[in-house]
Formats: sequence, structure tokens, C-alpha cells
Amino acid sequence: MTLEIGLTLGILVVAILLFITEKVRMDVVALLVLVSLTILGLVTAEQAMSGFSNAAVITVWAVFILSGALSRTGVANQVGAQIIRIAGSSEVRLLIIIMLTAAVMSAFMNNVGVVALLLPVVVSIARRTGLSPSRLLLPLLISSMLGGMTTLISTPPNILASEALAKAGYVGFGLFDFTPVGGILVLSGILFMVLIGRHLLPKPAAKDGDPRKSHVNIEQAYLMTERLAKVRIPANSPLIGKTISETRFSSALGITVLDVRREGNRQFVPRANTRLQGGDLLTVAGRLDFFEEILGREYLSVETEGVTISNLSTPEIGLAELRIEPNSNLIGASLRQLNFRNRFGVIVLAVKRDGKELVSDFDRISLLPNDRLLVQGRRDQLNSLGEKSEFTIIEQNGLSENLKARLQAVSVPEGSPLVGRSLVESHLSEYAGLAVLGLVRDGELHLVVDPVQTKLQSGDLLYVKGNVKENLEALHDLQTLLIEARELPSLLEIDTDDTTMLELLLSPHSNLHGKSLGQIEFRSRFDVNVIAIFREGRAYRSNLTGIQLRYGDALLVHGRRDKLRLVAKDPDFLSLAEDIQPSPRLSKAPLAVLIMLAVVLAVLFNVLPISVAAVAGA
Repeated sequence: MTLEIGLTLGILVVAILLFITEKVRMDVVALLVLVSLTILGLVTAEQAMSGFSNAAVITVWAVFILSGALSRTGVANQVGAQIIRIAGSSEVRLLIIIMLTAAVMSAFMNNVGVVALLLPVVVSIARRTGLSPSRLLLPLLISSMLGGMTTLISTPPNILASEALAKAGYVGFGLFDFTPVGGILVLSGILFMVLIGRHLLPKPAAKDGDPRKSHVNIEQAYLMTERLAKVRIPANSPLIGKTISETRFSSALGITVLDVRREGNRQFVPRANTRLQGGDLLTVAGRLDFFEEILGREYLSVETEGVTISNLSTPEIGLAELRIEPNSNLIGASLRQLNFRNRFGVIVLAVKRDGKELVSDFDRISLLPNDRLLVQGRRDQLNSLGEKSEFTIIEQNGLSENLKARLQAVSVPEGSPLVGRSLVESHLSEYAGLAVLGLVRDGELHLVVDPVQTKLQSGDLLYVKGNVKENLEALHDLQTLLIEARELPSLLEIDTDDTTMLELLLSPHSNLHGKSLGQIEFRSRFDVNVIAIFREGRAYRSNLTGIQLRYGDALLVHGRRDKLRLVAKDPDFLSLAEDIQPSPRLSKAPLAVLIMLAVVLAVLFNVLPISVAAVAGA
């Protein structure tokens, strides 16, 4: 048996085993056989490609796959983004860098693929610099076409011309035979665009404030740079060791943590259980006005006296237990989803289930038959609830010790940031997690206080429900934060290969109209952050969880690309982006670079014909 026969049989046996085990796809196995036979010299390149109409066809096909590999692994995007960032904000430098980058990349990739790769990068640069995208996109297109003339594999016509020469009995073109002429054309094109062409490009005026326009600057539309900041965790902060949810960034300050930087590493869209360390630098979105107001100022003073049933009831105001009937249409929904307080006009103090009394964190649990709700409200309102089929009313005459521990009297000290604000404006529920059940002013008790009209005054005594000590301590801990940058230069700060932003429109067929982000538990449901809501020409950027959604609302969300793809497919929302590209396979990037380099070197040093090298790389 000769060596050639042994190699052929060996390749055949391996191919059969791969076909049987199906470890590798059948088409890939067939191509491996073709490449192996050619590289080992068992067949010539012409014989290997004889099954195709033309070797140039298979070469073009293989080059497209190589380009796709560089795109899918993020190599091309990383290289392009890094080079383009060197240009700064100068239009001339931007034109030169963009065109050089596109031309060099097009020398080794298909020029259509290069444009597709650099398109989002160039648009992002246009947004950051305030230039019209059209002034950068046309030069990008021209330079990619000129760059496609500089090497053999850069464009299909070059490959076809080389194969035609070889078939006619002449020597085909080498990999860089086109470079001298192509390079001159590239430099000439860049020179023309810088000196003459850019003056002929249009300068359309972008419309501000409408996030639905394709050319709009998102930063201007949502005014996001006014609500982005960087805060640092000091080395001696009591926040160290706590998770993001325990620190109450969102509930106490009304801000969203977008990323955490620690010792050179950066974690985007951190989870609620991420523990903070001293020196952490956080990028946050939202209004820091409240945080700045409470710095060095006492928010509320805790009184020593407890709260009794007499503090919560008057001839007009009372307490009652409501039992959820088995046929109630409230079963399966939470108090938050039902917007219970606004819908029925009463405050829920506790929920009793199976003999256990829940006095906190019960607003998100789904109601079950025979659940009992301890509520406070006007007696006429309570009587009307007893007439509804959803409830049976039970008289309530006392408070459990468990509930008493959650009721507290607090006073508004002089100099507090709450003085002069209504209950709505004070955001006691959002910032401090406290529900106001009554107010004592000048010795007179007021229950069911008007949250809009009643302005808080120094010396007011408030009867509240909630974990007062824990929540006020959380506010005190947050006062140790240090603001390092009040505004960020660009939304690109929070935009990476793995994370990005997406605009969503509430679908006209959605059943979320009238519900808040907190009620639908948007953050935990989709694992992305809503950083702004655009409505009727105005952008809302703080305390978003309590805003009730309306048809036509545009939501600016930030998160991982895989999570954004899921929310974009949800029938309740319409995506305002063309597509959410999958996250690049960064772990495969070194392999993609090595394969592309091997293909180029193999052709450059005549180790393999261009068709065989391209197919082997593919």
C-alpha cells in the first residue's frame, strides 16, 4: 500500500466516523475532506474545485464566511471603534480616520460587510460630535469601495479576473498585485473628500425632542447627559458589603445604577445582589437633586411614642378587615398590579394568610382566596367595599403587636428638605418607603390627608407605616456617597459590544396602559433598566417606577443585548430600532484573527492557491 492510498483511506475513515457520530455537520465534513485532499497533495486545486462551476465562485463564498467570522467575533467592530475614537471631534480628522479604517478593512473583507460593521460606529460618532450622519456615511461608502480594489480577496471582480487569466494560460494576480494602484486611488479619494467633497455634502438640521426620528440625537431628545452622573463609594462608607438592592439606590434616591467600575473592571447592568466595595465608581441615571438636598440635613426625626388604634381612627375614619372571596376577580393579582389604594380608596396595613400576618413587602404577592386585608379608610368607603362581591367586611377592633412594630410616629424637624412640600412632592413612599396614615398639626389629628394640597411644616407629627429605623438609616448611609462627575460626556459611556440602549414604544394593543413600571415589575421581568420615558414632547428621567404607562410612550431602556432582544419581541412593546444585533463571541476572536492571518500568509507566500486557502479558513 502506497502512502497516497493510506492517506486517502485514512481521510475516508475519519469522514465516515464523523458522518456516523454527527459531531460535525455533514456539509462541514465534506469541505474538510476537500481541503485535506488538496493540502496533502492527493488532488490538485483545479481537481478539488472541479465540482463547482468556477473556482472563483467558491473563493468569493469562502471570503464572505471569513468576513462574517471577523464580524461575529467583534474583531472588526473593536478595531474600527478604537481607530475611529482617535479622531476626536474634528470633521476633517474624522473623515480621514473613517476612510482609512474602511479602506484597510475592505482590503481583507467584503466591502458590504465593512460598511455594515462600521455603520453603527459612525452613527454613534455623529451623535457624539453633533455632525449629520450623512456627512460621514457617504465617505464611509466611497472608501470601502476604493479599499475593495487594493487586494486580490477584497472584492469578487478581482478574484474573477485572476481566475480568468489563469484559465487563459496566464499567471493570475497575486494577493497584493492590486495594492499600488488601489492605494493611490484610496489616497486620492480621501484627499478629494477632505478638500472638495465634504463641502458638497448636505447639512440637514436635526429635529430635537422627537425620539421617533431616525436621525435624532438620543442624548438631546431625552436630555440624558443632564441625568447621568458618577458617584464613588468612600473607603469608610457603611454601604460597603451591602448589595445594590439593600442600599435602596432606586427606592431611596430614585436613581438607577447602570454600571460598576472596580479595579479596572467594569460590570454593566449590575444585578440587585451585586455587593459594593470601597472605591467602587458607579454610573447612575436619574435626578440627584434629592440626594444633594439631604446632604448634611436631617430628614425626619423618630418619636418615642408608639401608634395605637386611637391614632388611626376617628368618627369618620376607621379600620376594617376585608376577606377576599373565592369568586373575586382580584385573585392572582398583587396589590401593586391592582393599584389597590387608588382603585378602592383605602390603605392596606397588613395581609393575613393562613394564620400569618404580613406587615411588609406584601404589595407584590398574588392575592389568594380567603386572604384578609387590614385596611384604613373613610367609614362610608369601607361600607361600600363590603357591598362588593370581591370582599366580605369583618369588623376590626385592635392592632397586633407585629403591626404595631411597623407603625411609628415621626416629626418633621426644622431645616428638613420636606418643609414646604406636599406628600406627593416629598416622595416619602418612594424615597423612605413610608406610608403616611395620619398627621397631627397644632394638636389636631388629620387622617386620610390630601397628598396634593397639604404642605408639610416643621413640627408636623406624622403617623407612618414602614420600617422607619431601617429606611432612615439607609438614607443616612447614602449621604456618604461622593459625586465625582455631575454629567457624563456621552451615552457612549454606557454603550459597549455586550450592552446598549433601545427605544421601545408601548404597543396600541398592549394591556399595560394605566399600569406603572413598578406594578408590572419591569426590572425583574426583563432584567433591563428603564432610564427615561418620553411622553408628549417631554422626557421623564427619575422616579420612573411610579409613572403609569400610556399608549404612545417611548421607553429608553439599557441592558445586555440578549435581554433587549427578548423585551423587543414582547407583544406589549414595539421596538424603535431596526434590529438588536447578537452579542459578539469575544472568546472566539483570537481564533478568528489567527485563521484570517493564516489564510493571508498562505496566499502571500504561495503555500496554497487562493481558493483552497479561503475554503480551508472558512
